[in-house]
Amino acid sequence: AYKNARDYDNLVRLLLEHLNKPEEAVCIVRESRSVEGARLVAKFFTKLGDQDSAIQFLVLSQCQQEAFHLAETEQKMDIFADAVEDDGTVDVFLQLADYYAKNMNSQKAGFFYYKAGQYSK
Repeated sequence: AYKNARDYDNLVRLLLEHLNKPEEAVCIVRESRSVEGARLVAKFFTKLGDQDSAIQFLVLSQCQQEAFHLAETEQKMDIFADAVEDDGTVDVFLQLADYYAKNMNSQKAGFFYYKAGQYSK
């Protein structure tokens, strides 16, 4: 019924919390691009300890700062970088560039400075 009504957030909640069908929830979120649904899936993966998936779904749910901090804490910045590479903002690209520069990865720092339009760095 939720799917027919396009109430994807409640459908995802139902699949995760009551039916134990995370694979279906993930498919629904990817198809619908539901921000709240992605947030619920990210929370689910965080509880499972699957930080890679949590980071990806935080990005999908437009919680990029939360995803960045989780990636930094868990040393999974490459997962975050891959998740935002195609549609990140200038601010996120600069944040990534600064992170990689600080961590002595000049190739990735240069790539994200370039993506941010900072050609002189």
